[in-house]
Amino acid sequence: FLNGNWLDAEYDDYLFSAAAEGIPEVDLGGETMNRAPEASANAAAQYDWSLGNSGSLAARVDYYWQDEMYLRVRNIPRHRVSSYHTADARLIWTSADEQWLVDAFVQNLTDEDNLRGLFTMNDVERIQQERKAQFKPARDAQFRLVCGAAVSATRNAFGELDRERILNHVGGLVE
Repeated sequence: FLNGNWLDAEYDDYLFSAAAEGIPEVDLGGETMNRAPEASANAAAQYDWSLGNSGSLAARVDYYWQDEMYLRVRNIPRHRVSSYHTADARLIWTSADEQWLVDAFVQNLTDEDNLRGLFTMNDVERIQQERKAQFKPARDAQFRLVCGAAVSATRNAFGELDRERILNHVGGLVE
């Protein structure tokens, strides 16, 4: 089979707020929705052989291609992932009484690394997770690390590093 998809997904009107003090709302009207590639396609082919009293054998190949997309709401370069493709293959033997099945497969025949997700955390979320952790880093009364350093690459509404906030953060860690 062969399948193709085309998607025209963009925000008409959307005021994005980072829900952080001092960061202005950003109008995302006209930008592409996150995790919505404009095009994707997949194809698969399977052939089945009857082996009589020995069961059956099926050979299958699958191919998938996806256009570039943005993983987060903002359409900035660091949130964009390139287009990618992947191919899989499998060989399936089924016993004549259909009580047994052996499935040999290879996923990602091209052995490509494809970024399919993006996860970031700020310092507050880390502190909340540490509270539940069995081993916790040592912190002082202001929740600063007693040893080591914790630097979050804070960015402004335009996706640029917020130098002033980073310097204030690092300055607060040093006594």
